[in-house]
Amino acid sequence: MTFVRHMFTVLLPAALVLVIASPAWPTAQVPERIVYEGTEGFLFTDPLESYFTRDNPRPKFASPHTACWRGYIASWEIREDTLYLTDIKAWMRDKEGKAAPVEFEQIFPGKAKPLKADWFTGTLRIPRGEPIKYVHMGYQTIYEYDVFLRIEAGKVVDRKTIDNRNKVRTTPPAQSILDP
Repeated sequence: MTFVRHMFTVLLPAALVLVIASPAWPTAQVPERIVYEGTEGFLFTDPLESYFTRDNPRPKFASPHTACWRGYIASWEIREDTLYLTDIKAWMRDKEGKAAPVEFEQIFPGKAKPLKADWFTGTLRIPRGEPIKYVHMGYQTIYEYDVFLRIEAGKVVDRKTIDNRNKVRTTPPAQSILDP
């Protein structure tokens, strides 16, 4: 009986420590928005981040909730093969330390909407269709299709559409204890 009691006094606290100390699951992030080929949808890329440099420092955005760690949600449009920032919903800390909304002009003094994104060179990922595999982290949810736009200095230079429908299993296969 004392062995069982000893096991509970040692193992139960150890198990609680492991449960409490386990890593938190990251939260899926609110995606940016984009209008492409006349259709509004999600943008699984953050092109605004490359706008901020040592000479143009990133404002001290504040996260309004765990699904928006970057502190803003930008809206974009591809028009005549050019990427434009059309709007932004952003937050910064107010005097009480709470996340408060800020205006476009506070982030881009002296600039008007839409703002040509000539600072951005990279690839935009635009998911299309229905989600076929939800991943509760970042922008990792997989949709039926992905449209990839390669952008150089704000101009679309290449486009590619990937069909993901036959690439993703919705349920993982059962593992055998015989599998290596």
